[in-house]
Amino acid sequence: MIEKQYKCKLLSEMVLNAALATEGNMESLDYISGSNFLGIIANQVYKNNKDEALDILHSGKVLFGDGIITKKGKKFYSVPFCFLQDKQNSDFAKDPVYLDYNVDHIKGIEKNGGKLQLKQKRQGYISVDGYYLSEVPKNFSLKSAYNREERRSAEGKMFGMEAIQAGEEFLFSIYYKDESLIEIVEKYLLGHKRIGKSKTAEFGQVEISLNEPQKTEIISEPYGDYTIVYAESDLCFFDEDTGQATFRPTEQQLGIESGEIDWSKSQIRTFSYSPWNSKRNSSSMQRHCITRGSIFYIKEGKTKKSKNIVGDFTNEGLGRVIYNPSFLKPRADDCKILDLKFIQINKIEEEKKSKPIEYLKVKENNLTTGLAKFLLNKAQDEENELQLAKEINDYLSINKNSDLVTKITSSQWGNIRAEATEYLQKGKTFDEFLFKLGLKKDRDENENPRGILTHGKMSERLWNDSRRQELKNIFESIQTTKKLEFAAKFSAEMAKEAIKNQNKRN
Repeated sequence: MIEKQYKCKLLSEMVLNAALATEGNMESLDYISGSNFLGIIANQVYKNNKDEALDILHSGKVLFGDGIITKKGKKFYSVPFCFLQDKQNSDFAKDPVYLDYNVDHIKGIEKNGGKLQLKQKRQGYISVDGYYLSEVPKNFSLKSAYNREERRSAEGKMFGMEAIQAGEEFLFSIYYKDESLIEIVEKYLLGHKRIGKSKTAEFGQVEISLNEPQKTEIISEPYGDYTIVYAESDLCFFDEDTGQATFRPTEQQLGIESGEIDWSKSQIRTFSYSPWNSKRNSSSMQRHCITRGSIFYIKEGKTKKSKNIVGDFTNEGLGRVIYNPSFLKPRADDCKILDLKFIQINKIEEEKKSKPIEYLKVKENNLTTGLAKFLLNKAQDEENELQLAKEINDYLSINKNSDLVTKITSSQWGNIRAEATEYLQKGKTFDEFLFKLGLKKDRDENENPRGILTHGKMSERLWNDSRRQELKNIFESIQTTKKLEFAAKFSAEMAKEAIKNQNKRN
């Protein structure tokens, strides 16, 4: 197959929703799915090249790859799930990285007279030569639906949007089985395009261009008596006997000629999603996939290829794997430490755009009209609202998998939200609210014997000391001046997270 590489540069912020749900804060993917590039040309191909539409879009003769973040000329891959670090010292840029399949978990790893407690590294990106990128730079913004009749923001319809910063560059490749199709694809693919959510508004403007051929990256090396299959992209497989989706592919489905998968040394994570079809205005069949960054350990596995495409839905970027990548080869000595130097690349922040509030503050001493003072107050309110939304989003990200989500019910969070809203409407203080919950003493150092979190059967069953202390730490550490508003909105979002968690378990 012919492989051609392309570059996608973001001219504006881009929103690529990680889920179809539109409630709450919408998280963006860290990569550009190959289906986005397929979608760019699909409409034009159906209109102008109907005879080639089947070959380009449905036959597997053209395979669109995912757009992967690139910085300083380096392509970054998702951190493999077999990376382990000391739980007490987990600075990925400095501390040793252990490979799960080379660690004897019974004996453990001894250090300073004790055994290390290892934890899995699940986030971040690495380049072939060992550079580490902690995250794809993103911004968070608060939006509101528009009421056309009243010509103002719609009541109760605010939502948060996470977007990849403008200026970022992504690399993707396309495989062609027929050279004659390249010209047609590039005719509709290259140039100024729009990708993602809200692309008819302020988001999603990109410039797609051919990328200059780079020096071949030496990323595949022989390991010895085993083969590692690294999932460069998400993978989707179907059982050959039943036709059902499976998370346990065979060695042959992974492109291995011989060998046996050792599941005890493999590290995979899974997820399910339903792709959205804008032509039908509905979601398609749900897909069950193995997450990018997963690794398969094949005993005595052999393959002649350095790269391969496996599984299904490969025309949309799924199914790309790398065999024995160099960043997963252990050192020759017994310490089992990955022989790479991880260097932190700091998050690149765009220069802050001038805001009305910054201009008005300069002129504040010269404000003479009511309109100018009104605009100053509105700008200040907007800035406070954005700061509040960002702070709520940060705490949600930190506590997504904590006991506050997995153990506390949505009704409990609803009670806290209702109490915070009532105290806000009555003009009471945040300290009075904490006393009502049972998280704070009154002025005379008396505890509330009937606190919401300290009294009643549900409170006794759900709110143990550690969970109350965890919530208290959150409420006492917030920076916003609108503390009661934070408590109400944070509780509302936590209730949604609790419902999502309950649905997953069911």
